[in-house]
Amino acid sequence: MKFNIGKAILAAAFAAVLAIGSVNAAAAGAEAASEESTQQEYNIIVDTTFADVTVEVWDSTVSDIIIKSKAKAGEMVFVSATAKPAYSIIKINHSGGGVSGHILGTKGGFRMPEGDVTITVDVANSFRVSPHAGDHVTVSISVTGNNKYGFAHYGDSVSVTATPDSGYILTKLEVKTYGDDTVIASFSGNSGTFSMPAKPVIVVAEAEPATPTTPTTPTEPTTPTTPTEPTTPTTPTVPTTPTEPTKPTTPTEPITPQYKKGDVNGDERVNAADATLILKHAVELITLNDEQLDRADVNGDGRVNAADATLILKMAVGLA
Repeated sequence: MKFNIGKAILAAAFAAVLAIGSVNAAAAGAEAASEESTQQEYNIIVDTTFADVTVEVWDSTVSDIIIKSKAKAGEMVFVSATAKPAYSIIKINHSGGGVSGHILGTKGGFRMPEGDVTITVDVANSFRVSPHAGDHVTVSISVTGNNKYGFAHYGDSVSVTATPDSGYILTKLEVKTYGDDTVIASFSGNSGTFSMPAKPVIVVAEAEPATPTTPTTPTEPTTPTTPTEPTTPTTPTVPTTPTEPTKPTTPTEPITPQYKKGDVNGDERVNAADATLILKHAVELITLNDEQLDRADVNGDGRVNAADATLILKMAVGLA
């Protein structure tokens, strides 16, 4: 009987210990959750002067990505930017909390530091004007107020002139937007002027051989009149054979420059040094010459920007 009473007391005590442990564990969990929910959030300040910017944060309290203007230290912040009219995006910058960095292109992410962060967007507002001349015609381009050959700012006045080779006549001179081939200007003569849109353009010129002049048919000689005796009749003049028209001279094909795409500095290698020159040009720290601009446009989109620099870096490590 005493043994049974002892077991009952021991069981009751053990149950009490377990209950106290459960209460302590629950309290610790609640305290941790409370600490996480009260962790300080820092401001995300966005400069929208040149682009519309969307900021999203991985919120651990709801386990989802949501649009926010604040984030806790360590949370992932995702940024996307859309350039305003007349601009194109080069990179997205973020700085604050003792940390700074940038995202090449229009979207990316970073981990929130312990402090407020400011997001800015670097943009360019000049666009390429590319001549697309057919055989036997050349195109020249002049941009008012812009000495960067081959580029124009939004709203600039751009003059184009097409010169056909000898023996050829111009059949088309028009300006199209690059990528969608929308005609924004068409000229009936050999020259014209248009206002630069907020995107690259191509100037299309075509020529064809001029029609040679048909020679005049010679006049038949007049039959001589029988002379009156004793006058000797005059011998009729033999008509002159008409001169064949001169055939138009075949123009010499233009010499295509020989160099490697991506080799901006001309050292016969494609590497990070070439990408650096492109990025400096994109933010107008330096100005590339005509040949360097053509070498730098490796993706052929008519612009020299961060996209070309990224492709050159991939080429340098064998990823492209």
